[in-house]
Amino acid sequence: MTENSYLQKKDHDQKVNLRISMGIDQADVNCQCHTFSGQVPANQKHIMRHPHIVLVLWGHFYVTNPDVLTITEQLVSDLVTGPFMNGLAQYGVGHGSVMGSFVIDIPPPESDPTDLTRDDVRKQLVNWINEGTISPAPAIDEENLMYILFLPTGSTFSESDSGAGGYHKFYQYNANSSNDDLFWATILTNATWMNMASSTDFVKSLAFIVSHELNEAFTDRDNQGFTTDDGCEIGDICESRDPVCSSCCITVPYRSWKVEQYWSNWDNNCINADQPVSLRKFLNAIAVDGSGGLRQLQSSIINVDFVASRM
Repeated sequence: MTENSYLQKKDHDQKVNLRISMGIDQADVNCQCHTFSGQVPANQKHIMRHPHIVLVLWGHFYVTNPDVLTITEQLVSDLVTGPFMNGLAQYGVGHGSVMGSFVIDIPPPESDPTDLTRDDVRKQLVNWINEGTISPAPAIDEENLMYILFLPTGSTFSESDSGAGGYHKFYQYNANSSNDDLFWATILTNATWMNMASSTDFVKSLAFIVSHELNEAFTDRDNQGFTTDDGCEIGDICESRDPVCSSCCITVPYRSWKVEQYWSNWDNNCINADQPVSLRKFLNAIAVDGSGGLRQLQSSIINVDFVASRM
C-alpha cells in the first residue's frame, strides 16, 4: 500500500466511523444512506469471497439458556449457507460456512461489562484468540474468517455507539499481513429491548441486526470494499428508505426469520436476498456475447458460487 493510498484509506475510515453501523434507537443514524440510488463502488474490492463464521456467545445468560446457542447457529447457518447469499454473488461473495461456536461464561457474582467501546471489544477478542479460548486464529493475510460476538445481556455500548444494535470492525492481527486480517461483528443483546419470552424469541429479535452486519462485512470487510464516499454500505442503504429518517428498520421474511434487505447494484434497488440470481444480469455484467451462448462460460454448473467467482 502506497503512502497516498494509506492516507486515502485513513480518511475514508474516519468518515465511516463518524456513524454507527446498525441503529435501533437512532432512526437518523444512516439518514444520508436511505435515499441513495446508483452504483455502490467496489473501491479496492476487499470482500469475503467465502465467509467462514465463528460464533462467540459471551455471558452467563448463554450458559443458563444453552438452547440459545443452537438457535443462533441455525440463524447464522441459514444466512451464510442459504439463499440469503444469492444477491451477494454480484459482489463476488459466494456461500459461506459456520466453523465453530464458543460460549464464554461470566460467572456470578461477576457483572456484565458496560460502557463498552470498540477498542474494549477488540482487546477482549484478541485476548481470547491469544489464549486459545476461541479458535481458529486469523491466518496471515486472512480474508474470509469472521467472528460474530454476541454481548452479555447486561452489557451496553459506550456513548460513541449509543443507539447502536451492532457494528462490524477490522484490525491487523498478524504483523506480517499485508492488510487487516481480523474481522468481527459485535451484536448488542441488552435485555432492555430484546424479546426475552423464550430462547427462540430472543434470537429472532437479533436476526435483522445479524443479517445487516453480515451482508456489509462480506462485501466491505475493511472499508475498502463496496461502500460509498459517505461510508454507506449495502445494508445501511436498505435498513430504511424513509427520506425524513423517522423510522427504522424494514424487515422481510426469510425462512423463519425477519431479515433486512440489501442494496443491489444490478437492480439499482433494495432486494430480498433469497431471490434467484438472474442469469441475464450475470451475463450482462460479464459482457458475454449472446451469439456464443452459455458455452462461453465453460462450466457445466452455473450456481451462486460460480457467479460469485466470475464477479
